[in-house]
Amino acid sequence: MLVTIFTTLAHGEHYFVDLVVAVPFELAIQAAWTQRWNTMAVGFGLVAGWFLLLRYGVHAIIKPALPGTLVMVTLLVCGYLTSQLMRSTGAEPKSREMANLSAFAP
Repeated sequence: MLVTIFTTLAHGEHYFVDLVVAVPFELAIQAAWTQRWNTMAVGFGLVAGWFLLLRYGVHAIIKPALPGTLVMVTLLVCGYLTSQLMRSTGAEPKSREMANLSAFAP
């Protein structure tokens, strides 16, 4: 995933904020698919908040600490909600699944 992020930014196809806003959007889509409406609302709310901030809050973004704080809050909230979503649906991260499969390897 880090290689994908680096390549996307290095080729100039996206801005960093595009990738940040994609995280809550993906969370909202995943929550809608599993019918977790509160999580979906939070995801789409974060996306809408970023859209409004980027469109109308340019002067607020100029403050040095605000952009980094907003990025960290967005990623932490989405990380927490994704883990809750995975736990509630019984899904496990692929790394755990691969660890379980390695026990059956000869």
